[in-house]
Amino acid sequence: MWKPKGPRNYVKRIVRKVRQKRASFLGEEIYWWNNRSYARSYNPFFSFGLYQAGFGTSILDALQRIAKPRQIMRLLEDGAGEGVFLGELKQRLSAIGISTETTALSLASNEKLSEKKKSGKIDNIRIGNAEFFIPAKPFDAIFSLYGSINYADPGIQKEHLLKFAHSLKRNGLMLVGLDIELPGFRVSFLDEITRAFEKQGFFARFYKYSEDRSEKRTLPHWILIVKRLK
Repeated sequence: MWKPKGPRNYVKRIVRKVRQKRASFLGEEIYWWNNRSYARSYNPFFSFGLYQAGFGTSILDALQRIAKPRQIMRLLEDGAGEGVFLGELKQRLSAIGISTETTALSLASNEKLSEKKKSGKIDNIRIGNAEFFIPAKPFDAIFSLYGSINYADPGIQKEHLLKFAHSLKRNGLMLVGLDIELPGFRVSFLDEITRAFEKQGFFARFYKYSEDRSEKRTLPHWILIVKRLK
């Protein structure tokens, strides 16, 4: 039986740093509107990194590769906004025979997100600071297009990402967008986090999303692709 020891340990480290005033919580989140869909934003962005990493040509392709027969795929989105992407992804996977349990993690609730939960388009909603989130069960994939890592204090960014990575099943994928224009971003962080991941048994690579591919700077500048190897 999986126990959330890894994620819990990183949450403890985050809390310790905050108490020691080495970090703080910014409590911000970009609110994604309905045009931030699978086809318009998520898939073009993340498929670029997935292809470079050799994990697939699209989000669906990558998830099909790690899906296990007759098992429910557990998916988490950090910074889910109105739940547009997560609801759409659930529908697309269902169409190819993959059952899912989806969880939307958001700093604050909103009416459209709640409506998707009521209609069954998403399964679970978790409200609050993502830094404190500890899953009851591990996930097959975690998505964060413009999520909480972009607003986490620099003092806890590494622990925050590692907390999410340790919430993955073996062979699970984590896809994260990072924006270099947001407060606290450090270029040195890219090498630092890559080394930390690889030391703990993860594949981790950053890929720059070139501006000619970006949606007029409405998408992050960097893609982080993580796979849990053991």
